Amino acid sequence: MLVEADEAVRLARLAHGGNPVTVEYAQRIAAFFEPPQHPHFVIRNDGGREEVVAQLRSLLALLEV
Repeated sequence: MLVEADEAVRLARLAHGGNPVTVEYAQRIAAFFEPPQHPHFVIRNDGGREEVVAQLRSLLALLEV
């Protein structure tokens, strides 16, 4: 599973504080992250908790056998 958010959202969250990672550090290391090369599900984390929970519920329903 890949959880992703737009860069502007990620940087705004980091700038808000409460995280040991600084905006500058996050920008420097962003180039080192590679997209997965195997099949995976994507959860978008651009909004609030409710949106993430809704996506997870949909994914779990899809995977239910």
